[in-house]
Amino acid sequence: MVVRRRDLPTGHRPRRDAVRSREALISAASRLLATRGPDVPLVEVARAAQVGQGTLYRHFRDRDALLRACAELELEAFDGAIAEYCSGAEPLQALFVDAVDHFAGPSLLLELGRLGGGNSEVRRFVRRRMSGGFGELVARAVALGQLRVDLTGADILLVFDMVAGALGDDELGPDGRRELTARALDVALSGLLRR
Repeated sequence: MVVRRRDLPTGHRPRRDAVRSREALISAASRLLATRGPDVPLVEVARAAQVGQGTLYRHFRDRDALLRACAELELEAFDGAIAEYCSGAEPLQALFVDAVDHFAGPSLLLELGRLGGGNSEVRRFVRRRMSGGFGELVARAVALGQLRVDLTGADILLVFDMVAGALGDDELGPDGRRELTARALDVALSGLLRR
């Protein structure tokens, strides 16, 4: 995990312990948010990171700032995955295969994408970035003649929203979630492919 210079005040070089604390907070928050949702108490995040609450608030002015930092880190990985999918022969199929495992377990991006209904700036930020990434993937698949030409990145995000909605039953367990996700994405893919 890396603290980027743009996250720091101009002309300020962070102490090593401050960098470690920030990284520990983002790591702990990402784990807890993915497994328990966005309402996890910040005191628990600080405790899991083995820092005090004052340290948490020195790095992040509020919950949204911490959520955004976690989202940015996850979205960097998402962007890398999209680039990898786009370099393949079947980009959408590759995304859907990986999504089966992604939906089976806890997912920070899924949690942040659902966060707070339509009122959360973090939610809007995550959804815009994901829709843009999916848009690149759709453009590549359309260029390869694999997808309908009327599709957009927002359509792929909609498919993922529908799958996430269907997985609302916590009693499914990882295997049940994996099976339901595979079936739902298979059904969705058949409607997205070019005929």
